[in-house]
Amino acid sequence: MIMAVIDTSTLISALGWEGKPQQILNDCLDKKFRLVTSPQILQEIRDVLFREKFDFIDSSKKNEFILLLSQLAEIVYPTHRVDVCRDKKDNKFIELALSAKVKIVVSSDNDLLDIKEYNGIKILSVNEFLKILENIE
Repeated sequence: MIMAVIDTSTLISALGWEGKPQQILNDCLDKKFRLVTSPQILQEIRDVLFREKFDFIDSSKKNEFILLLSQLAEIVYPTHRVDVCRDKKDNKFIELALSAKVKIVVSSDNDLLDIKEYNGIKILSVNEFLKILENIE
């Protein structure tokens, strides 16, 4: 089964909005791929969702979403450290992929997308990942 690390902004975009990030979440629910995340990423999602700009989303919906992700995903504690991203906060996604032996990181962040590949890990846009998932029965 395909395993993927999905960055914070892509996962947050899947909450309550229609569109391609929502499709990725639906494909995960349909078991077309296995989501891999870390406690650090789940905490970042929580921190971002509870910022003032997301006050229009009900707190219980935010908490349900975080719970869903934590139940849906394989949670891995990263053991690798890298320094390859322009935005140092994005290194955690590659570190997780290396630690969990995941070959795909999905991102909507150019700081990650510009890397394209690192140590056998492909860094794909939402569209690129959806094209891969379309070919899975």
